Amino acid sequence: WTGVDWVINAVTGTKAMAEPLAENAMALALSGHVLAAGPVLWLKHGPKYAFAAIAGFLSLDIEPLIPALALEPFTLSDVAEQIYHSCQVLAKVKKSFASQSSKH
Repeated sequence: WTGVDWVINAVTGTKAMAEPLAENAMALALSGHVLAAGPVLWLKHGPKYAFAAIAGFLSLDIEPLIPALALEPFTLSDVAEQIYHSCQVLAKVKKSFASQSSKH
């Protein structure tokens, strides 16, 4: 995706995260489950919040990301919750679909 390199540059430039970890977290932040969290997440909060939430899910230290990306901790928590719920819904849909497919 174009337009998200600035997030990686911001966190690696401030030494908040190593580049390979940042690239991995961004790749996951741009994956289907996270994109499925909806337009509010992406249009209102943008890629920096999705990136930081995914970094947290990966058990990476997100403390340095907060100042590096000028994040609001409560907003970050809300975004992480949206992503979590999106993953839960998609897992249920996948399970339901698999169950229906095995019956046919």
